[in-house]
Amino acid sequence: MSKVPIWPNFFIVGAAKAGTTSLYAWLRQHPQVYMSPVKEPHYFSRDLVENVRFVIRKERDYLKLFRRAAGYKAIGEASASYLPFGRIVAERIKAAVPHARILIILRDPVERCFADYLMHVRTGREPRSFYEALVKSPLSKVYIQRYAQPVSDYLGIFGKENVLVLMFEDLKSNPRGLLKQVAQFLDIDEEPMMQVKLAVENPGGVPRSALSRVVITVRRKIPVQALPIPKELKLLLKRILLAPRPPLDPRAVEYLRPIFEADLRDLEKVLGRSLPELRKVW
Repeated sequence: MSKVPIWPNFFIVGAAKAGTTSLYAWLRQHPQVYMSPVKEPHYFSRDLVENVRFVIRKERDYLKLFRRAAGYKAIGEASASYLPFGRIVAERIKAAVPHARILIILRDPVERCFADYLMHVRTGREPRSFYEALVKSPLSKVYIQRYAQPVSDYLGIFGKENVLVLMFEDLKSNPRGLLKQVAQFLDIDEEPMMQVKLAVENPGGVPRSALSRVVITVRRKIPVQALPIPKELKLLLKRILLAPRPPLDPRAVEYLRPIFEADLRDLEKVLGRSLPELRKVW
């Protein structure tokens, strides 16, 4: 008799560059939680994403990620590409896992945009300055991510009781408090969340040299499953190869302000609260 396939029952859907990697890593340490061994399978956005290293396209390959998840109370994955596509991806998840719980984590959209830009600088795909990239780069549509509509889509499709919206600022300033919220939301024991190692995950920055950029670019072209690197070594390499991120260009902030201000006003209506933490650098 064939085994009944195991699907995840919760999803970290984004936003990108807002702490999803840290949240994924911390949840992996909880004894009641099983996280996909591939952090971002992008299965439910498989035909929508561009410029990603690895996408799982077939259902049987996706379900293989969870074949060892039997007995775990919370089974999850984290694909930051799920938030921008809003209703399309939310409806796909709902069809596969009707009672799924959704975790969304949001960051000041100007800072998130800058962090996304810096990632493309690190990989050699963005040669322009931040301001020039916003004005001229074909990647600008990737950098500028709005929140109100996709958050509204997830809330409408899954219901407010099944969607938890978190803030990157809380992840930085009060990670234990944020993890307590997550534990309550996922109905798992709180105490193990208070014991997780809160190491910094996925640090940002820019290449220290042309050689650093070459090393980073070559590494990204290797499939993630082909050359696994221990997390500690990966973080060490990033610290060696990357210099601290440059300051934000005030011209870029002024360019983005009217774009994001309208969206944040709409988001505040959706969530029913003010969101000063999403205007930190304005």
